[in-house]
Amino acid sequence: MTTTNRTSRGQFAPGAKGNPAGRPKLTEQEIATRACLKEIDEATPFLVSRAIERAYNGEAELMGPALACLAEIMKARNLEKEERLRNEARLLHEEMLRAATTPAPSTTSH
Repeated sequence: MTTTNRTSRGQFAPGAKGNPAGRPKLTEQEIATRACLKEIDEATPFLVSRAIERAYNGEAELMGPALACLAEIMKARNLEKEERLRNEARLLHEEMLRAATTPAPSTTSH
């Protein structure tokens, strides 16, 4: 076990890091996923405006594939948000259970 440079109150001393190893590095897959999502996010407004423009020009047959593509993008984004919310709800539920099962301190004095 490593020792940390803490004050008598348990706080980290000035200049002492609480996590000397730093944040864990991303895996190659996480880096690639973030890069891909960034490209998709940057391209989406252009794709939407281009699809609408082409539909106005009578190329409505292109709307089906464009809308399917956008639906997949939105579904992926909603799944990320949904997973984040699910994790937050789980943590809140665990905290509520912990609070409910922890006995309250006695308020009577002897």
